[in-house]
Amino acid sequence: MRCKDKLAEVAYFRHELNGHSDNLNEVGYYLDAFLSASYSVMELMLYDFAESRDIGFTRDEELWPRDLEVASRIGEKQIGLAFVKWWHTKIANLNSNPLWPRRQKVIRRGKLSPGSSFSFTVSGWSPSLSSVIVGGVILAGSIPVKGHSVIVAAGRPPPQLADTEHIFLQDTPDEDIRKQCAELFLRLSEIVEEAEKKFLMTQ
Repeated sequence: MRCKDKLAEVAYFRHELNGHSDNLNEVGYYLDAFLSASYSVMELMLYDFAESRDIGFTRDEELWPRDLEVASRIGEKQIGLAFVKWWHTKIANLNSNPLWPRRQKVIRRGKLSPGSSFSFTVSGWSPSLSSVIVGGVILAGSIPVKGHSVIVAAGRPPPQLADTEHIFLQDTPDEDIRKQCAELFLRLSEIVEEAEKKFLMTQ
């Protein structure tokens, strides 16, 4: 499996997590699967690069960034050294998302509070809309697309949304997990696209 194929798996588990947000246990299951697939995207990228540049590693072998770096130095392949440096930079950037670090994550559920971010699925849209309408309340946001999740930051939860709950990590109570997942997926998508353009010799 290639990193781009694994990215589709990340998208699937993100969709399932959003669809099962009423059950906290299921959120945990899908979050674990989402993150496992996300980590694999970056790991498979190493194999994709080695294979596309004929560095000498197979997918049956354990491959670490250091292995690529050493092999590239021996083979005098500057592109390999550039790729490893780029890869480490992307991993460092991903660490800024609270979901990415590999540590135990405690999930909680709570009410919306001022400054919180939350997501919802749009049932319809109009090109003329410049704001999102939820429960008759207009909230600033991007023009929604039918069937897609939209993330909105509420300066103050309106009465119609006062009982709306969001799901969050214990370490980041003011940010909804679904927002963090959306941001992580977007970042991974950008990384895969950049890797294909710069380093992966894809057909």
